[in-house]
Amino acid sequence: MELRQVPIADIKTHPALQPRDPALLKQREQLRQEQQSELHVHDMAQLLKADPRADLVPLQVAEVDGGLYVVDGHHRLRAYRRAKRETVPAKVQAMTLAQASHASKLANITHTKLEMRPPHKRNALWHHLAAITHQGSLQLPKGVSQRSLQGHFGVSLDTVQRMLRRLPEVDPTKYPEEHCDGITRWPHWRYVCRTVRSDMYQAMTPDARVEWEAQKYLRKLLKLWEQTDRRALEAAHWWLLRDAEDEDDKALAVELQGALKVSFGGDGIDDF
Repeated sequence: MELRQVPIADIKTHPALQPRDPALLKQREQLRQEQQSELHVHDMAQLLKADPRADLVPLQVAEVDGGLYVVDGHHRLRAYRRAKRETVPAKVQAMTLAQASHASKLANITHTKLEMRPPHKRNALWHHLAAITHQGSLQLPKGVSQRSLQGHFGVSLDTVQRMLRRLPEVDPTKYPEEHCDGITRWPHWRYVCRTVRSDMYQAMTPDARVEWEAQKYLRKLLKLWEQTDRRALEAAHWWLLRDAEDEDDKALAVELQGALKVSFGGDGIDDF
C-alpha cells in the first residue's frame, strides 16, 4: 500500500463504498446520522483551515482499472474539499471494486470518532460473512470463530448464528436492485432479515400469531401509556401478573414494573 499525496480532483466516490448507507436506517436515525456527519466534517474542515500544514489521517483509496475510489475517508475527503485543499494524503492500493466494497465495510467497523450504527454493523457483518464463506457454500475460515465475529462487529452471537444459517438459502436474484449492494449485488441484511421474520411468522400457528401480535402492540401501548397514564400502566401490570403463563409475559410484567418506577417513582403497583 503506497502513501502519497493525491489530487482531490482525481478521487472518485461510489455509493456502495460508503457503509453508512442512510437507506439502511429508520428515518429518525437518518436525520441523527446526517447531523453527526455534518458536525464531524465541519470540525475537521476548521482544523484544516486553521493550519495549512495540518493533515488528517490518510484516506484509504482503491486503484481500480486506473481510477481512484475512496474506500475509507469519505468525511475526510469532504473536509479537505471544504477547506479548499488541492491534494490529500492517501494510502493507495490496487484492487477490484468487489474487494474495495469488502474493505470499506471492514475499515469502518473499528472507527470510534464516528461510530457506525448497529444496523450498519450488522450489514457489514452480513456482507463479510458472504465474502469469506462464498455466500454460504463454505464454512468459516480457520481461525475465524463466531465469538470473534461477535466481538469485532459488536453484534450479538445470536445474530451471527442467524446469518450463518440464512446464507445458503439466499437467492440474490429474488431481491430488487435497490435492496442490494451496488457492486457485489448481494442483498443487504435489512431486507434479508425481513424475510427471516416473515418465514417465522408464516410458520406460526394461528393462536401463536395472535399472541405474537398482542405482545408487539402491548409493548407499543406501554410506551405511550408510560408518558400519560399511570392507572392504565398499573392495570396492564396487574393483568399481566394475573394471567402470565410464560417467560415472555413475565418479562413484560417486570418491564412494566420498571416503567412505573422510572416514570412515577415509588413502588409502582404496590399501592394499586
